Amino acid sequence: MAQIISNLSPTKALAFDEANATTTYIGTAKAGTATSDAKWQIRRITVTGNVSLFAFADSNDRYDNKWSDRTTLSYS
Repeated sequence: MAQIISNLSPTKALAFDEANATTTYIGTAKAGTATSDAKWQIRRITVTGNVSLFAFADSNDRYDNKWSDRTTLSYS
């Protein structure tokens, strides 16, 4: 399991978590946002065979989730 959080620019942060061989989470937020703040946009990528499925947390692209909750959120 690898988790990386870095700044893409002075204003935007990127979080990346390769949870396992078939599931990856990608989050973006304003630079300096705590992982426990509900200010993250989170995507999950799941791979089955040669098909990759991209889904947003809560089925939307809003910046209203906690990065620390990424594995328990609903995705579609």
